[in-house]
Amino acid sequence: MLAKNGYWNDELDHQWAKEADIFLVEEKYLSGWLVEYIYHSEGVFDEKELTPQAGCREGSNIIIIERIP
Repeated sequence: MLAKNGYWNDELDHQWAKEADIFLVEEKYLSGWLVEYIYHSEGVFDEKELTPQAGCREGSNIIIIERIP
């Protein structure tokens, strides 16, 4: 019901992470539980590449992470 009405909470964050095959995360926002989930799940994810920084905005690179099938 929350997602249907455009709202978001921690439970939906975790559900999204469990179901996502590819993560596109702005570098400055990759922190907290998501870092733990992605980088401490050995053999589950592969970091593909880091896009160039968008203009002069520090931390605006997009990190591409793929779930290993």
